[in-house]
Amino acid sequence: MALSTLKGMQDILPSDIAIWQKAENDLTALASRYGFDEIRTPILEPLELYARGVGEHTDIVQKEMFSFVDQGGVAMCARPEGTASVVRSYLEHNLGQEKPLTKLFYIGPLFRHERPQKGRYRQFHQFGVETIGKRSPSLDVELILMMIDIAKTFGIDQYTLEINSLGDKETRKKYRDVLIEYFSKYQNDFSEHEKKRLKENPLRLLDSKNPKLVHAIKEAPSILDYLSSDSKQFFEDVVEQLNLHKVEYAVNPAIVRGMDYYCDTAFELKSSNLGAQDTIIGGGRYDGLSEQLGGSVIPATGFALGLERLLLSAGKIVPTEHVNIIVMALDSSLEKHALTIADKIREVKTQAKIHFLTDITSMKSGLRAANKYKANHVLILGEDEWSKKSVLWKNFDTKNQEVIAIENITHTLKEIL
Repeated sequence: MALSTLKGMQDILPSDIAIWQKAENDLTALASRYGFDEIRTPILEPLELYARGVGEHTDIVQKEMFSFVDQGGVAMCARPEGTASVVRSYLEHNLGQEKPLTKLFYIGPLFRHERPQKGRYRQFHQFGVETIGKRSPSLDVELILMMIDIAKTFGIDQYTLEINSLGDKETRKKYRDVLIEYFSKYQNDFSEHEKKRLKENPLRLLDSKNPKLVHAIKEAPSILDYLSSDSKQFFEDVVEQLNLHKVEYAVNPAIVRGMDYYCDTAFELKSSNLGAQDTIIGGGRYDGLSEQLGGSVIPATGFALGLERLLLSAGKIVPTEHVNIIVMALDSSLEKHALTIADKIREVKTQAKIHFLTDITSMKSGLRAANKYKANHVLILGEDEWSKKSVLWKNFDTKNQEVIAIENITHTLKEIL
């Protein structure tokens, strides 16, 4: 029996790669315009990084990580999210000494043992940005503007922006007690998992998809009524700047985010194209994460998006078109000379794709093969051409053809391309 991918995994095939590359290039260019530098962290990280950073009572740590103990007895896991890895690297390499404000972005695979569904895989790809070093409402707003810029770049017209404040430690401690008292009345409607959440992390109940709790969540006390004076002022400043930029948004007190490190501003950009799991981009402020990972308190804010979900929501993505040049010999004895010609063309360093075809038995079969490669130009080396040290050059775009000396191929190529 032939082997296949594991559950929740997928192959990204050559027919789709051009779209993925275009999306990644557009995101990279956009991040650069906003002043972000790329960072690449290991796929394997210490298990403790996420227990301390993401939160030991979160779904990610308790249920979703691919973790193991290696031959040396070290507990590790395939990274389930990007922020903790970036902050770990920031602290380990003292990146804050280089600039007062460090802006980093990443693109890469992440892993979570979730139930596969539309746009959600166990290995998925994420683009994220992190702004580390300053506590400013303006930096949160800059990220929200960048999220909207991404939506526009990818032709996502039908989206909504929702914001909330998760307050500071003082706020969340007070609000936690309020939620425990409030939701205790609904325990008969709880799943076993939700009963556990009530004790360990009641804020996550606001994110429950249990249909029996829809009304309870809607009527739950709002965290905005329990904000400390500092958090309240911070959120008001964010709202004021969003209004200044004429950004349309809705305040949603039920936005809680999935990681324990978030504080103050939280935001999500949603699209109706994704059904119930409608969040495309999510993020917020996380001023306490660096301290949880063993550093000092360093303010930070960021967001992330899943590329699979972005591509599902995006309008038509037109990948960069490559010129396809085919080099072929009409006799196996001439293939070594045709390969030399292909190598000579590659020295020109164009963006064209140079395809060297072998085992061509006739002009007809060769042209048929060239069509499968969506050829723009075909260089054919037969006995007659080789005797004259030339090739037959067929331009599929103009339908013209001519015999060109091999020594003039690179010059002709530069003129055409």
